[in-house]
Amino acid sequence: MTTSNHMLAGTLIALTVKEPVLVIPLAFLSHFVLDALPHHGYDRGGYGAALKHNTTYVMEVLGLFGLLLLITSGVFGWNLALLAALLAVLPDVEWPYRYIFFERKGLVPPSTFLTNFHSKIQWCERKWGIFPEILFFSIGFLLLLTQLN
Repeated sequence: MTTSNHMLAGTLIALTVKEPVLVIPLAFLSHFVLDALPHHGYDRGGYGAALKHNTTYVMEVLGLFGLLLLITSGVFGWNLALLAALLAVLPDVEWPYRYIFFERKGLVPPSTFLTNFHSKIQWCERKWGIFPEILFFSIGFLLLLTQLN
């Protein structure tokens, strides 16, 4: 899933649950739930493959810009919403690290339990996965907007 969809899920969890003790682990775990769904990618081509396509940048910039504006607008209890959004993205920090320090240099990155688990659950990362991503973002963003009332 895109960064914006992970952040959207974390934000929705924070605004729905509202109990920090529950929001924090749920936002983190939501990352893996979303990655197990069909989503946009380049047939397990990894982070390097995604960076070669303009679609990746367009989706991320538009989604993140809209979400960050809304989250930090002060309408919601933005502290918890922003924390949940960041926690929902946190597991993806490993991919740029692996790419920049290892894969780009032709080295094999070290594997951890988290890396192996994260890779295995992303069974359906395909180009056509942009459609489930757009659907998820559209529905999630509308739900987020309903929180304004």
